[in-house]
Amino acid sequence: MRRLRRSRVNLWYFLVMQTTTVSLDHHGSPESSRRRPGLAAMHAKALHRLVPPVYFDDDGYVCKDNSHVPESHFPIVSYWHGALYGHYRSRGRLVCVLADHLLLIDREVGTAVVVPDVMVAFDVEPGERLSYKAWQEPKAPDLVLEVLSGDTWRVDVFKKPALYADLGVREYWIFDPGGERRGGPRLEGWRLRAQGNHEPLASKGDGGWHSELLGLDLVPEGKSVWLRDPETGRLLPDHAGAMASRDRAEAERERAEAERERVLGENARLRAEIRRFRSGKT
Repeated sequence: MRRLRRSRVNLWYFLVMQTTTVSLDHHGSPESSRRRPGLAAMHAKALHRLVPPVYFDDDGYVCKDNSHVPESHFPIVSYWHGALYGHYRSRGRLVCVLADHLLLIDREVGTAVVVPDVMVAFDVEPGERLSYKAWQEPKAPDLVLEVLSGDTWRVDVFKKPALYADLGVREYWIFDPGGERRGGPRLEGWRLRAQGNHEPLASKGDGGWHSELLGLDLVPEGKSVWLRDPETGRLLPDHAGAMASRDRAEAERERAEAERERVLGENARLRAEIRRFRSGKT
């Protein structure tokens, strides 16, 4: 296990605004005239406000703090995590689904982090990791879901879309179960366009929205947002439901196999009886 270092410092005072990215010319030398801010500097107001004590990995990147997902968010993120894993695993598709996990956006700033409620990255190994480092993984997350809460909803709505667009997140969804925006839509989604900004996604008109990336519909209901298979019209089961379905399918497979063995045995017995009858040994 990797050793974690602990700190109680107020990390939001770090001078992230001084971070820059240096472009290189075709000879590989820096062009000072083309220096531009890094993601941490460009999107400082969208970053997660770390809560001490804060823990760092061996490379100096934050991997844990003392913040917690709001209790009202837990059923949603837990459902998405289990439902998506079960859905794609049954189809043999490789996917990494992380819930309430640190996403580091700038390799030059070890504290530049956001914590999406759910992030999905296709063709990425789903194994455990201390944090998701955008520059170290094969790709940035393909999709992010943020569930709005009273103290952070403005950041999710007004600050994070630009950050996620610059990071390369292809779909961004926000869900407002508690009506934090007082009359605003409960569910909204955006698709990343070639120009680098997000295009709003329209409702299907049947109470759901379609995610091309997931190949699924998002259906808000009460304080939950469900995932629906557009081919069958059925909602994806949660983790417990998926496990129960798997157990039922396994039991049915075993029952069918036992029945097959019984029928084969009965057929063998009947063939033996027929042979004895024909040989006059009845």
